[in-house]
Amino acid sequence: MTKCSVYLMVLLFLLGCDSKGGESKRSQVESEKLKNEILEKQAAALEKQKQALADHANQMVQQISSQWDRVQGLYQKRMAAVSLLTRLLDFHQDKLTAKGAEAFAAVGDSSNLLEQADEAGTIDPAADDQRFAEYEKMQDALVMELEKLINEIENIADLKVMPEYLNFRTEMESTGNLIASERIGLNEKLEELKDLQAEK
Repeated sequence: MTKCSVYLMVLLFLLGCDSKGGESKRSQVESEKLKNEILEKQAAALEKQKQALADHANQMVQQISSQWDRVQGLYQKRMAAVSLLTRLLDFHQDKLTAKGAEAFAAVGDSSNLLEQADEAGTIDPAADDQRFAEYEKMQDALVMELEKLINEIENIADLKVMPEYLNFRTEMESTGNLIASERIGLNEKLEELKDLQAEK
């Protein structure tokens, strides 16, 4: 083998090594590019998921606000009926027993607390769950005191047949059923919103 042949073989060997090294580098670059593309797609998908959750949460807040408006409207309707009963009993307090008078006073106290809460400003159930819970407890306390008063009135023959009282009972029953239904729906939406916020 001549020196020229040896030199040629060495040259070809070195060129082959360079070629393999180049292919290896190109492979690494392509792999890194593919990896970055995958990461970008994952980040975009995650951002899209977060945005979908945020949009859903905003929709839930709007639905809660609408339902809370309906509940408050029913609360006001009930308070109007309580005011009519109060005016009736103001003229007939002498007919009330001691327990009846006590229950009547308790209804007045509960009504005053609710009026003060209303004057304190609008409640946002989606943003202030503590204040909302306290307000709902006050509404429940009013109903409990009203039930005690009604039980006493039902034992007073001439009071329980008065048209004003009968109208009050009818209004209380229909309004109470609507309030119960709306509150169930409202509480379900509030729980769903909490779950969505936890996912975020």
